[in-house]
Amino acid sequence: MTKIYSVQKRHYNKLANFLSNFEIEIVTKKEKSDVFWYNRFTLWWDNNPAFNEDLLRGLILDCDGKIEGFYGFIPSFFQLSGEQIIVFNGTTWMVNKKFRGINGLKLIVRMIDYTKDSIYFATSSVGSIAEMHLKFGFKTIFSEERLKTYYVFINPWNIFLQKLPKLLFFRFLLTLFYPIIVLYRLIINLMIETAREYYETRIIEKADGLFDELWDSTKIKFQNTNVRTSEVINWYCSNNGVGNNILFGCYLNNRLLGYMLCMSETENNKLKKLTVMDIWGQIDDDRVVCSLLNKCLKYGVENDYDLVLLPVFHEKIRSFSRKFFFNSRVSSGSYLFKAKEKVLNKIGKEQSYFTYLQGDWGLF
Repeated sequence: MTKIYSVQKRHYNKLANFLSNFEIEIVTKKEKSDVFWYNRFTLWWDNNPAFNEDLLRGLILDCDGKIEGFYGFIPSFFQLSGEQIIVFNGTTWMVNKKFRGINGLKLIVRMIDYTKDSIYFATSSVGSIAEMHLKFGFKTIFSEERLKTYYVFINPWNIFLQKLPKLLFFRFLLTLFYPIIVLYRLIINLMIETAREYYETRIIEKADGLFDELWDSTKIKFQNTNVRTSEVINWYCSNNGVGNNILFGCYLNNRLLGYMLCMSETENNKLKKLTVMDIWGQIDDDRVVCSLLNKCLKYGVENDYDLVLLPVFHEKIRSFSRKFFFNSRVSSGSYLFKAKEKVLNKIGKEQSYFTYLQGDWGLF
């Protein structure tokens, strides 16, 4: 007999075991470890400043005492019409194939009902999960030609080696283009290394009171966006899962002008990738955005990354990327949310700013 119940701390052992042994096509070695999932539970709930014991961690689908499915929630602070609320980010819909019909869908139905007075964000790199949410009435977060991302190929040789079919013909073809690839890398590295940083920009180990001052002075720019206090940022930066997050700060005379959060990961243990997750502060100032993005690219070159991804959260990122003639394409993955009509109207009519802080990006 199947039943659905909410996740409690006492379920962590069985749930970690279920998730670490779940069969999926793309999985890292870390995800096959119980310790990885214990760390997710600690990050998502136990150490999350937006979580309290009155909130739902997630739901477990159980059949005769055995876990057959799970869907989690990560609560986070959000500013809606200038007021701070708690919203919910779906994560890790994992249901055994035998139970993916009505029983698996019941998990989402229950989640929708639980969040009906808030906002429910759902991001996924899996197309079938996105289609499932769209059928339940979810809307796209980024409506302007979806969301474009600029790709900065720092080490194109390694990218081609990993992405091209491992056939002798393609390897031979690649060797013919090797001189061009070397020349490209010299040019792109020179452009990045000589790019100007207008303000002092450095890696930050821990967000301090200057981040709170920045949030208090800039939160009026957008009525609807994520809360970005030092407590929230430090929680984000505590992630050490499939990827780990890196924080850059931009300063003038010890005054914080803006920050940028990036996620570092190694794709399939082969391609080293750096992705901009969030950028905030005086982002209407070209010099602040340029200083942060230039520092990100220099960090990518200096630390042997293969690829740096610059999603266009703000028009200033698009302007910066076009100057370098970076390649762009529509971002992979889905970025969806669901809320009552009055909330949707607020987000549609008021100034709203969304980044990869929506959903579980950067928290996995």
